[in-house]
Amino acid sequence: MKFFFGLFIYSGIAFSQTWMQIPSFPGTERDDGVAVVIGTKAYVGSGLTAGWTFGADFYCYDVLSQSWSPIVSMPAGSERQYACAFKGGQGFYVFGGDGSGGVLNTLFEYNIANSNWTQKTPKPGAGIYGASCFEFGDTVIIAGGRYQGNAINNEAWMYRISTDSWQQLNSLPAGLGGRWRAAYAVLKGKGYLLFGLDGNNAWRKELMEYDPRFDSWTKIMEVQTFPSLAYASLQGMEGKLLLFAGMDSLNNYSPACRYFELSTYTWSQGPSLNAIPRRGGMSWTYNNSFFYSCGLDENEQRLKETWKLDLVIGLKEESPDSVCQIGPNPFAEAINIETGAEGANKLELWNASGILIISETLVSKTRSILNTSQAPSGFYILKLYKGEKLVATKKLIKH
Repeated sequence: MKFFFGLFIYSGIAFSQTWMQIPSFPGTERDDGVAVVIGTKAYVGSGLTAGWTFGADFYCYDVLSQSWSPIVSMPAGSERQYACAFKGGQGFYVFGGDGSGGVLNTLFEYNIANSNWTQKTPKPGAGIYGASCFEFGDTVIIAGGRYQGNAINNEAWMYRISTDSWQQLNSLPAGLGGRWRAAYAVLKGKGYLLFGLDGNNAWRKELMEYDPRFDSWTKIMEVQTFPSLAYASLQGMEGKLLLFAGMDSLNNYSPACRYFELSTYTWSQGPSLNAIPRRGGMSWTYNNSFFYSCGLDENEQRLKETWKLDLVIGLKEESPDSVCQIGPNPFAEAINIETGAEGANKLELWNASGILIISETLVSKTRSILNTSQAPSGFYILKLYKGEKLVATKKLIKH
């Protein structure tokens, strides 16, 4: 039995896709705005523009014609950056953020058919900015962010679109210390929160999962294989989370794209943007494509470039039943593996941080017992090989 540490997983994905520059954002260069997709159109706006001016203008990007057009700006006095946006009602909503009058708790709905903005019920209590936003149909969860005076917020609130009402939920777990400018996304009915800064201005490494059915948070992993980021974009698409751009604790800006495979709990490297690194842009997805517009570059210059990346096809979990029998799951002190004549002849056990824990050669037609007594509790991925070919993967949990 061999033990290895500190390896980064590349899941056998072919990166033939490349970034493509598409028509630039038509407004003034900016960062920290919002974007929301409805049908074949993305609505993009607000943010901080050149000259440190809060933005209220919005534009519509048609993904079919690849063209931009202006829509009505938010009402005077509602300019903001670091807001949240989500679709619903007759169009989309913009909530919270930092404006010329201070940190905001206001909520506005844009009616697409009528081309107008309507103020809705504000969030009770203090305003917040830089929060995470999870959209689950009629309900939207707003978590974390900062208050006036820069104190980090650990509260979570639910806004119900159909009743225009707010309800406070369980706060973020105490150990997280709140969260500011985390990357966030919704995938397969759950919310995911990654990185960001806590109340002590520490750069957090957790990937958290939020289940709206139980109002519960679960720590999936701590990412050790690349730096923690703030001002990054996270999108959920095709069974994976796509992480792009951002800034690390050393003020390094990132051009990198990374994928988190939900089926295997592993990270893999995607194609980096062949342009100056950036942070704080507005991102959205349509079908199998990821879009990113504007942002701030490493020279502190605001941008209006817009880029598109087609999604790569990643590794999916395959049933191991045809190559061997595995159990129990969840496991404790050992994993039993029974191979057949056509089964796997090598296995690897990876933990949720992307570290290879065990690599072992199996003997065909025999039963092997994998000693896992030294492995801590948590999620694991078992990879099964025949020769050098990956034939199956399986998610396992240790009590």
